[in-house]
Formats: sequence, C-alpha cells, structure tokens
Amino acid sequence: MKRMFGLMFCLPLLVGCLKKPVHDSVTASQLEERVQILELKISELVSQLEARVQGLELKVASFDIPRTNDESEPVETIAAETIPELQASNGPVEASPERVMEPSELYRQALQRYRDGEFKGALEGFATFQTNYPEHRLLSNTHYWVGETYYDQKDYGQAAESFRYVVKQFPLSPKAPDALLKLGYTASRQEQQDLARDFFQKVLDQYPFSSAAEKARALLAEM
Repeated sequence: MKRMFGLMFCLPLLVGCLKKPVHDSVTASQLEERVQILELKISELVSQLEARVQGLELKVASFDIPRTNDESEPVETIAAETIPELQASNGPVEASPERVMEPSELYRQALQRYRDGEFKGALEGFATFQTNYPEHRLLSNTHYWVGETYYDQKDYGQAAESFRYVVKQFPLSPKAPDALLKLGYTASRQEQQDLARDFFQKVLDQYPFSSAAEKARALLAEM
C-alpha cells in the first residue's frame, strides 16, 4: 500500500517529463542519462514517502500508552513526551543534523555546473559523489564527466585517465562506449592518430550497436 502511494505520487512527475518535446539535437546517450536520473529520483521519492509513513505510524502508536487505575499520567505530560513541538517548549533539544544531499540531487548539481562552465565546482561535486556513494549505479557516470571536464579544459592527460578508468572498471556501463570514443578524441588531440584510430576501431568491435559506434565509424572514414 505504501509503495502504491509513492508510485501514485511520482507518476505525474514521470508523465510531465514525457510530455516535454525532445529536440533533435539531444543524443541517445543524453536521453539515457535523463532516464537514469528520473528513475533514481522516483526511487528516492518512494523511499522518502515510505519513511514518512513509517514515522507517522510510530507517532500514532506512541499515543497508545497503557495506564493503571490510579497512575494515569496527565495529558500534558503524555503530549510533551510524544509531540516534538511540546518537547522543545519544555527544554533544550539537540540540533538536527545537517541535511545530506540525495545522490540524484548531488549528481544533477555537479553536472549542471559542468554544463555552465563551472569546472572547479563540477569536479568538487563529482568527487563528493564518489566519496559519499562509492557503490552507486551512477558512479561510472561521474568518472566519465570528470573526464569531460578535464577535456573541455584541454587537460587531455587527466581526461584520458578518467575515460580509461571508466572503460576498465565499468565495461558494462552505458558510459563505457562514450568513454572509449573519447579516448580516441584525446589521442587525436595529442597528435597520436594511430592510437586514436585504434580506439575508434575498439568502439566498433566492443560496442557495435551504440551511438558512439556511429561516430567512431564516421571518424574512421575521415582518417
């Protein structure tokens, strides 16, 4: 029941996103990334709703306090023990912990900073994501975008290192074909045309049905 409630809440968000027009300039990998983020956000919203329902159930259950014949506590005492607002009026309350940013929010924020050209902030955001969520399914994406961030700053050595990490550590990631393609780009930028050709050919061999393969095929035809 709780999960159905969460899905009913999130469904309008999904429908709203699907109604937005898709421009021809949006690539398949960009659409795939948007879907990943949307799925993650829905999952987080469902989890948050379930946690809130559980919290409400606990609060309701806390009012069911057994009493003996002559030892019933005053209503004010019971309320103060069960309602946080009254607890605050009766004495000091520990400060609430600082809000931890959800992984999808942190990822989208770092990615937006990259797209806005705020490269330092983007690198910091991706690094924070990698530290806080080392097992997350978007981890490979963060390493890929770190590579793109360095590439846009013409730091091709660091860029290649990040792309190579994605290819080696996450060969099944949706970002692996793009990372292998970008290794060809970085090699070409460093005047290593033979190496670039090898990378482009590997894209065709390892990921023949990817959008990166189409680009690699076109690039090989021009070389």
